Amino acid sequence: MPALPPATAIAVLAIILCPLLARADDDPPPTATAAIGDLALTYDPVLWRIDRTGAATAIACIDYDCQGALVTLTMEPDRGMAGCSETAMLGGLGLGLEDIGLSIGEGWSSSRIVNGLVLHQATLDIGCRNLAGGPVLACTRHGGQAYVFNAVGEHCRTPFDHREIVSDLLSGLRP
Repeated sequence: MPALPPATAIAVLAIILCPLLARADDDPPPTATAAIGDLALTYDPVLWRIDRTGAATAIACIDYDCQGALVTLTMEPDRGMAGCSETAMLGGLGLGLEDIGLSIGEGWSSSRIVNGLVLHQATLDIGCRNLAGGPVLACTRHGGQAYVFNAVGEHCRTPFDHREIVSDLLSGLRP
């Protein structure tokens, strides 16, 4: 039997392997779910590791994609809007509503609905010259508990997209 020319062999091999490689890229990322009080957090175990120590839970990035983010979760009795709101999250960062829109020390806050939970989130620009991200403080209330997520970052070495990384993680929360 005559051998195929090398160029033809490579073309045949590419035709066979391309659909297999394309399917691997279309596979959804793996997921895991952790119980956090009365809530569940669905996350990518390739990116994140969850460690429980006493009253706090540490959610640590273990992959380059989330760039070393560390989120500490604490649960406390629900004190209503005084303990978990945009204003409360800004206050936890030492800011008030009047600080939104300033250049250095600028605060940013939002509230959004995540799988039926209202998630309040705040961050601030700490004034680094290298476009570093700032600390993120977020909370939600459910079943008489306030769940507070604190991602302090690494001061001027915090990745610029730190807020988005933490927001993406918290998008996996559900009752």
